[in-house]
Amino acid sequence: LWRSIPDNLWSDIYGPDAPQARGHGADPLTSLGLYLYPEKMRPDLIRPSAAAAAFGMKETSTVGVRFEGVSVNLPLNAHEVNADGMLGGNAALASAEAGRRIFDHVTGVVARFALHMRRVDPREPFRPPSTEAIR
Repeated sequence: LWRSIPDNLWSDIYGPDAPQARGHGADPLTSLGLYLYPEKMRPDLIRPSAAAAAFGMKETSTVGVRFEGVSVNLPLNAHEVNADGMLGGNAALASAEAGRRIFDHVTGVVARFALHMRRVDPREPFRPPSTEAIR
């Protein structure tokens, strides 16, 4: 989901906090939850992401660690990187309004993509889309 939100929209939504908003356990999903299912959300439980030091190395992610400045592939589970399963981001920056904007953007892109794909023949990927009106 997060890959479908262009940087310019992300920056417009979060302003100077944009780099801190995105992350597993933070946004975009927290804002979407606040927008779509506010009654199921528990914003009172939101707390900052606190990365663990896997094998004594502080710079960790699910793909590995850094040892003496070198990236080492070492698969880790989310709970091994952070006890809460958060992989960066600040869920406190989430809001229903951000969720609405993300929802509107993503559903718009999906709808336009579906219309575009109705104009092509999937058996002929190099043929341009039809210019006939879609019924």
